[in-house]
Amino acid sequence: MLTSLSQCRLRETASLLKSFSTSGKEFSVLRSNTTSPIAQYYIVSADWESYPPTMRIEPLAHLNVTRSGKVILQTWQPEFFEVNSNEQHFLSEFKKLTH
Repeated sequence: MLTSLSQCRLRETASLLKSFSTSGKEFSVLRSNTTSPIAQYYIVSADWESYPPTMRIEPLAHLNVTRSGKVILQTWQPEFFEVNSNEQHFLSEFKKLTH
């Protein structure tokens, strides 16, 4: 289970897809630029780019999406952001954001 991400690696291997807010906090949806059959998405604090390159970033969530569209929640860490949402609600909102 992923618990933190390298800010430098995110900058090099992921691109911003969308931004959104929930529970009064701003987040960015990043998509990995890799060409694997599984697309990886990272939901991180919207100010992640302002962090030093050596800093580890705690994501709200890390998701994998298969080519068939199946969404697999790898990491869910609402406690780091005081987000009032459960996994099912979050997955439903994620699907709306990415389609």
